[in-house]
Amino acid sequence: MMKVGLTFYLLLGISILFFKSNLAFAYPTTIGLGYNSCIVCHYNPYGNGPLTDYGRGVSATAIAAKPLYIESIDDQTLANQSGFFGSWVELPSWFRLSGDFRSLYLVNQFNADHPVKRWVIMQAEMSAIFKLKKNKLYGVFTYGYIPPPSSFTGSRRDEVSTWISREHYIGYRPIKKLSLMAGFFDPIYGVKTSNHIAFHRTRTALNQNDQSHGIGMSYDFSQFNLGAHVFLGNLFQTQELRQLGGTLRFEYRPESELAFGISGLYTSNSFRKRQMTSIHAKLGIGKGSSLLSEIGFIREAPLSQNAQLGQYIWISPTVKIIRGLYLINAIEYYSQGAFESDIRRFRLTPGIQFFPAQRIELRIEVQADRNFSDSVVNRDSMSFLGQFHLWL
Repeated sequence: MMKVGLTFYLLLGISILFFKSNLAFAYPTTIGLGYNSCIVCHYNPYGNGPLTDYGRGVSATAIAAKPLYIESIDDQTLANQSGFFGSWVELPSWFRLSGDFRSLYLVNQFNADHPVKRWVIMQAEMSAIFKLKKNKLYGVFTYGYIPPPSSFTGSRRDEVSTWISREHYIGYRPIKKLSLMAGFFDPIYGVKTSNHIAFHRTRTALNQNDQSHGIGMSYDFSQFNLGAHVFLGNLFQTQELRQLGGTLRFEYRPESELAFGISGLYTSNSFRKRQMTSIHAKLGIGKGSSLLSEIGFIREAPLSQNAQLGQYIWISPTVKIIRGLYLINAIEYYSQGAFESDIRRFRLTPGIQFFPAQRIELRIEVQADRNFSDSVVNRDSMSFLGQFHLWL
């Protein structure tokens, strides 16, 4: 127990060093590159989903390392090779393709007597994008594989559908500042990240497979952005399970590398009502460093039980070592009863992220979880996560 505790505090010390290092290094997130909005690099103005041509160019020339076997290659050539087929086949201007594959090697509780080791396919999908009226009108259609839940076994595992439409929507930008969307896509709320096991995604039920059918809007003022989303839930689910409701998101962007925001959500179905609110901040430092954070409250009101107010905190600093190689981290807290003597969860996830070339991402992380209450401190849980990500 003492040895595990020392390991946990060592990871905490590493996490603190990440904050100090931000002033000296750079990390290639969009806020660190001066992009305080996702709309330039993604078709969805709030991120996630396939990249635009410009976003592909940024990924190739500002995020990934130059190919190790061609050190002399210039950034313009890399940008020209960032399309789905590289520079070999040029697609028509009204049509784009995108593909993503992400797998995980997980060693769960490697500090226990019998750690669990397994490979997980987290993402395997293809997207087709159609663009009309000088790119003002476009459609995004993404179809992909999801693994059955690990808790499902036998015939129950075989009955679960493993191929789904992750998103399909029509977007329209009548003017540069206004984006309209209708279809099946992520709720507009908080900060979008790729870490789908983070508390601000799992506890809010805004995870990688939690899209909803509805109508969304994004409007940019001079230094402000207002987003709204009204939805009917996931129409592929039975009516009783669908979460009907809406969200509002407001963000203030005083500088190109600074943004503050607040979000609110209300949903209900036949079993529960949910209200959420959060504040977030995004800071870019140097020529790519970033510090992202989100703090929120979740009020769950099951129809047959008393309502509970949960709280989460997510802080994610990242540091560039050299182009393509980065230190990443996440510091998280969650409590199901924000102002009660409930079990509280504290998590640290330091790691290394490496883009050896465009289209390829490698990530190694160590995740340390500690659960405690006023009377009990459980044994720390330590996990190893190794990711491989390929996109086209």
